[in-house]
Order: sequence, then C-alpha cells, then structure tokens
Amino acid sequence: MSPSSRRARLLLVDDDPFLLRAVGRLLTLHGYEIVAKGSGVDALALLAQDREFDLVIFDMEMPPLHGPAFLEQALAQHPELRGRFVVASGNIDTASVRELTATGVCRAVSKMHLADQLEALLAPR
Repeated sequence: MSPSSRRARLLLVDDDPFLLRAVGRLLTLHGYEIVAKGSGVDALALLAQDREFDLVIFDMEMPPLHGPAFLEQALAQHPELRGRFVVASGNIDTASVRELTATGVCRAVSKMHLADQLEALLAPR
C-alpha cells in the first residue's frame, strides 16, 4: 500500500479476546485500520452506526450469534455491504463454511493465513 493511499478499514468479529487482540495487532502492523468486536451482536450494533468498512471478517463459531446468523442479519439490515464479508475459520474445508460461501455473499479464509490473503480479499472482484 503506498503512503498516499487510504488504509483499508477492517471490522474483525471474534469471541476469542486473545485471538482478536493478536490478529488486530498483526493487521495493524501490516497497515490496516482495525475495529474489533467480541460478538456478532456487538458488531451488528456497530454496523447500525458505522458501515464504512472495506471488509467485515467474522468467526464461524461465536455465541450467542454464530457466523451464519450474523451474516444473515447483517445482510438483511445492510445489503450494501454484500461482497465485503469474509468468514475466518481454523478450518475452511468444512460443510458449514462451504455452504456459507456457496451463496456468493461471502468468502472464506483460514485464520492462519488471514494477513497473507488480505490483499487478494480487498482486490475488486
């Protein structure tokens, strides 16, 4: 990213506070602006006020509002964000992740490779 370009703004949603902090720090070091929320409920409340995110990266398993329910509600409330959602999971080769991404409304990335794959995820489709 060139110094004159705008930093990509990412919303990270994960119920694991350690992972949220660690990934947030790593992505900040990579030059991204990070907003972190510890639940899908908190993320939906934020999106009601602020939708200026280049990507919304969310965990598949986060109680009380799991990834698929979070995605469904977020898209119902904010259809203009379609295409900006990315499910991050420890294992993206599962039936539930494949089912979620098959609709084309979100993409999937392994949590282990998130930083490496962000540029590709941010590229226009």
